[in-house]
Amino acid sequence: MNRTQKPNFISWLAAARTSNPVRAINGFCASPWFLAVLGFCTLLSYVFALELFFYGLVILFVFYVSLFGEDFLPILPLFVFCYISPSAGNNPGKAETSIFYGAGGITILILAALAVIALILRIATDKNMGFKKLFTQKRYLTIGFLVLGAAYCLSGIGSAHYAEIVWKNLLFSLLQFLSLFLLYFLFSATIQWDKVNKRFFAWFAVIVSLTVVGQLAHVYLTQKVIVDTVVNGEVVGRNILRAHIYTGWGMYNNVGAMIALGIPFAWYLAVSHKHGYWFVLLASFFVVATVFTCSRGSILGAAIAFMLSLIYAGFKSERRVVFLVATLSVIGACLVAFFIFEQIFTRLFESIPGLLNPEHLPEIDSFEDFLLLFNDSNRFTIYKEGFKVFAKYPFFGESFYPSDFAPWDFSELQQFSSFFPPRWHNTVVQLLASCGVVGLVAYGVHRVQTIFLFYKNRTIEKSFIAIALICLLAMSLLDCHLFNIGPVFFYSAALLFAENLGSKKLEQTKEPEEKDLQKPNTNEK
Repeated sequence: MNRTQKPNFISWLAAARTSNPVRAINGFCASPWFLAVLGFCTLLSYVFALELFFYGLVILFVFYVSLFGEDFLPILPLFVFCYISPSAGNNPGKAETSIFYGAGGITILILAALAVIALILRIATDKNMGFKKLFTQKRYLTIGFLVLGAAYCLSGIGSAHYAEIVWKNLLFSLLQFLSLFLLYFLFSATIQWDKVNKRFFAWFAVIVSLTVVGQLAHVYLTQKVIVDTVVNGEVVGRNILRAHIYTGWGMYNNVGAMIALGIPFAWYLAVSHKHGYWFVLLASFFVVATVFTCSRGSILGAAIAFMLSLIYAGFKSERRVVFLVATLSVIGACLVAFFIFEQIFTRLFESIPGLLNPEHLPEIDSFEDFLLLFNDSNRFTIYKEGFKVFAKYPFFGESFYPSDFAPWDFSELQQFSSFFPPRWHNTVVQLLASCGVVGLVAYGVHRVQTIFLFYKNRTIEKSFIAIALICLLAMSLLDCHLFNIGPVFFYSAALLFAENLGSKKLEQTKEPEEKDLQKPNTNEK
């Protein structure tokens, strides 16, 4: 700098970012320890209903990163952690005094607006980011995302009641699109991907699942989930009431899904970490925790994630014998415990509906009779109604707000359910009923792009991310996870990492420890 030139605020910030204290803080914020602290703070927010205090700390941290951070990597996890932070007492669908209504809701919107302003100013003043890079960054999945977002926004055009809900439907469609596309778009151009620890996303997913497990434990301790089973006036056992399993951001299906998504990444850490066998136990622990959510779809997703991860780890790790022995030991211990305490477990999980109802069908004379064999929690009925809606409005669907049939009246409060509509609990049915064939084709374009993304330049990181997304997509065939903001944030971030962690520049910085743990494979770069 010329001596006659006065230093300005921008140059001072640039110099401050290279100072040793700031570099130390930034290094911590890019580490798993930062994610652990963030998860712990999220759990405290949930347990003690400190949402506003937690969001205030988040905004202060966003200000710090906007001023002194090397890039926006530490901000990325905040979206999911903020989503799972609300306490059960502030559930907007159950509490009229929820903090998300009235002054509390306005305060949260103001805090969010301040965070957005801080991020915009950093992008505008940082020559390594800049709006030009933000909009010219090459992104493999952009077309599929934009096509799907357009299909969301076109939903319901031509339906009988479209004029009544047009603005509400557009707002909800944009919210769905932003939750799907925003993280992918913003962070692909604002993170220095060549410096990212390849295990960062795995640690993030695992710590999110651990945080949700902590919330589940708190639910069991405080919400009378386990009650006495009384027969003829006599207590014969204990029973889980799964209707009592809910948090401030979701009920048992949502909780189970977020736990199950951590299983593949626990397996990835098992393969890539020198003390990997401990993470096999962690993956098994997540499966057990998912069972205690009493969500059948999540249990199915957890089983799929665990088995696919086990098979892939068996092929990719030279320590397959250790994994096999550890896994068989855990499964064996669970089976022994079940046989010893069979009656207790059977009684405890009575609230989980059985998969079959054969007693209702002495004879099967039609396809409808065959469907009645399954205890589907009314899903077959709503799927049938969804196809009726699609048949009535095949091109653009009926919008996200069905007029003649409410798939799930999940909310107890009118002010909550009036904006967030009940959804069809199946990705395909949701797209057909809400967006018609246009939505299904758009989703197909997006899905084909993601398949090619994972097939191209395959790496072990991308493979475990793919397993997690297979788990999420499978669970979404029985639930509405791809139309809930939190799981979609996770989905978008997973695709972001899958695309950018496959870069050649990053692969050259492969950790020596992982080289020793992976079996050589000529099919992978």
